[in-house]
Amino acid sequence: MLKTNLKLSKNIKNDNANVFCKKIDKIIKSLIGHKLITFTVIDNKLNFCERIYSNNNKIYPILGQKKMPKNIWSKKVLKNKKHFLCKNKKDIKKIYYDYETIFSLGCGSIINLLVLFKSKPIGTINILHKENHYNINDLKKIDFLTIFFNSFLFRSSTNYEKKNQMINKLLAILNDKENFLDAVALVPGPNFRHITGGHFFLWSDHF
Repeated sequence: MLKTNLKLSKNIKNDNANVFCKKIDKIIKSLIGHKLITFTVIDNKLNFCERIYSNNNKIYPILGQKKMPKNIWSKKVLKNKKHFLCKNKKDIKKIYYDYETIFSLGCGSIINLLVLFKSKPIGTINILHKENHYNINDLKKIDFLTIFFNSFLFRSSTNYEKKNQMINKLLAILNDKENFLDAVALVPGPNFRHITGGHFFLWSDHF
């Protein structure tokens, strides 16, 4: 466990989002197994979450947004700030609106691992397997991983602020066609994603 912790601490500084999440994915699969896993970030107002990693991009693509439900899940996860465990299909059907898709993938139990920063929900790691596969002990086995995802999201948001300064320069000259190519050169990556002033960009190395 210590070796894993030290390795992840190093990865936080060096890996982009996809690479880092894949490593967490691999660790979780080795510890408790899964059929589907996704990572989401939660907006400041706790209204929406957005996928930044998925091991099934065909069914649950990254950058897909979901509105936060107002039910027992939101009360326990967002209000009470607890992890969420759903053991069987009967309970899943009551809570998750996309239960038919979940069942079609052979999944019937879910762990939503909550990630907090300064006591505020900022993301979840969502792990799914066959019905009755997970129990409270499985949740305890992977709880330690939230601190690394927390640190990674914080690092990403810090880098985002630096990149945002470059994007502001880009937006200032977007209307100048002669300098458009120079403006594009300011974008810090091939798939930069940013929404501001009506302009939309994509980035692949941070959410």
